[in-house]
Amino acid sequence: MQEIISKIKTKQFKDIDDAVVKKELDLVLKKNQKLAKEIQGKVFNEKSAAVKQIIKLVKQSLHYSYTSFQKGTEKREKLLSELSKAKDKDELIELHTKLLETHASTKERIEIYETLYDDLFEITGKVTSILDLGCGLNPLSLPWMKLKNTTYIASEFNSADTKFIDQYFSLIKKNYSSCELKTVVIDLKTEVEKVKKISVDVVFAWKVFDLLKTKEVEAVVKNCNSKYLIASFSTETLGKKKMNKPQRTWFEMMLKRLNHSYEIKEYENELFYIITL
Repeated sequence: MQEIISKIKTKQFKDIDDAVVKKELDLVLKKNQKLAKEIQGKVFNEKSAAVKQIIKLVKQSLHYSYTSFQKGTEKREKLLSELSKAKDKDELIELHTKLLETHASTKERIEIYETLYDDLFEITGKVTSILDLGCGLNPLSLPWMKLKNTTYIASEFNSADTKFIDQYFSLIKKNYSSCELKTVVIDLKTEVEKVKKISVDVVFAWKVFDLLKTKEVEAVVKNCNSKYLIASFSTETLGKKKMNKPQRTWFEMMLKRLNHSYEIKEYENELFYIITL
């Protein structure tokens, strides 16, 4: 198993935890019993057709759920170090914007951050605690959140990403002295019960649910220990074409079945469901 993991972790996937890769590998083997049987009990052979196919499937899954969103990881550390040297508010905002541009989801969201949180919090009312699931680089939109006396918990499934967010929180905590900023590692596919243990006013799940199976999404919704869940979806196809019907009927049917009411806010590239739990 470890030999396969090492072959999966080429340059594109090197920053993903071994534990995360192993979980994805386990899922692939579970779905593909024939391939699993072909390698079971045999000496590792990287040239084996079965091994090559397994590696290919795991890489495809990791790319879809992770690396396709990473747009400039090599720039992040440099930009992060510059944050501590920012001379004024304008430079601070400029550096935040450049950092947000290194992740596909936050890059698309830059144009709406200015009004987004005001719009959302107008519906939820004042919040004092937030859990941001599958956060990506969304924590770096803190300057637009305008938080005071708030606990903000950023969650990702990969420890390297949470470590980066921790570094960011350490650098900017002096600007948010009234807030508690922290991270937690949660794999929503296999550790959804962790969500229930965190009681907050609002849970963010932005562009996360399209990456999960319907049953996994329902499990997240059921485990949210909060007054509100704000879920978002892209209004564009993978080919960057505008969707004719961006609303997720399957999701709305689920919410109706679970007896949850919701409001919708639609922007240029993203659709937000503000759900009362």
